[in-house]
Amino acid sequence: MSKKKTVWAVSIVSIIVVALVAFLSFKAFGITESKTYDQQFMTSLEKGLEKRWTEANKDKDTKASYKKSIQAELDNVEKYKDKNFKNSKLQEQAIAYINVLNESKDELDIFGSDEFYEKWDKTYDDRTSILVKINKIQKIKVSGDKNKSQLDELLGNGKSATKKTNSTDKLNSILKETSFEAQPKDYEDDTFTTYRAAVKNTTGADISDFTATVKLVNNDGVVVDSQYIDSEEWLQNETSQFEFMTDKDFSKTEIRVTYADFK
Repeated sequence: MSKKKTVWAVSIVSIIVVALVAFLSFKAFGITESKTYDQQFMTSLEKGLEKRWTEANKDKDTKASYKKSIQAELDNVEKYKDKNFKNSKLQEQAIAYINVLNESKDELDIFGSDEFYEKWDKTYDDRTSILVKINKIQKIKVSGDKNKSQLDELLGNGKSATKKTNSTDKLNSILKETSFEAQPKDYEDDTFTTYRAAVKNTTGADISDFTATVKLVNNDGVVVDSQYIDSEEWLQNETSQFEFMTDKDFSKTEIRVTYADFK
C-alpha cells in the first residue's frame, strides 16, 4: 500500500473513531434524541379524543366506562410525557393534559360519592381549559360531524372555565389586599367587635353570587377564628360593604373565595 493510501485509510478510521466517541459521549450524558414530537402528539391527541368518545357512547355512567374512556386517551398520549417538543408551550400543555387525565383516573377510587362528582366537574373544567390552550397553539382536528360537535362542546366549556378561573383569581387578588377596620363598640362591655371593609369589584365581570372565607390569624400565625362574607348581584365597578363580628384578637386576615358565580 502506498504512503498516500495509508494516510487516507488512517484518516478515515480516525473520523469513524471520533464520531463513535462523540456518539457514546452524547449517550452517556443522556443526549440520545434530537427528534421532536409536536405533530405526533397532536395526531395522537386527536385519535385519543375520538377513541374516548367511542368508548363513552358504548356504556354510560359506570365506573368501568369512565375508566375505559380515560384509558383510551392515555393509551394514545401518555408516551409523550418524556418526549422532546420543538414548541415548549405545546410540551407544557401536553404534560399538563396527561397529568389531568391521570388525576381524573385516580378520582374513580371514590366513584359514586358526592365528592367524586364535585372533583370530576373540576377536573373536566381543567381538562377542557388545557384543550383550549392547545387549540390556540395548533388547531385540534377530528373527523366526522359528531366528533367535531363534541370537540366544540369541550372547547366551549374550556373557554367558560378559563374565564371563570381568571375572574376568580382577580377576585382573590382584590380580597387579598382588603383590610377590615374595627368599628366603635356600642357599649364598653361588648365582647364582640364588628369589622368592615368597602371593596370594589374590579374583576371585569358581574358577580351573581359569591362567598369567601375570612381566616383571622394572630401574631403567632395561628388561625383563631374563621368568618364568612358573601354578596349577591355584585356588579362590576360597584363597591360593596362587607362585615363580620368576632370576639377574638387577631393581627391579620387571610381571605379566600369559596364560591363565585360570574355572569
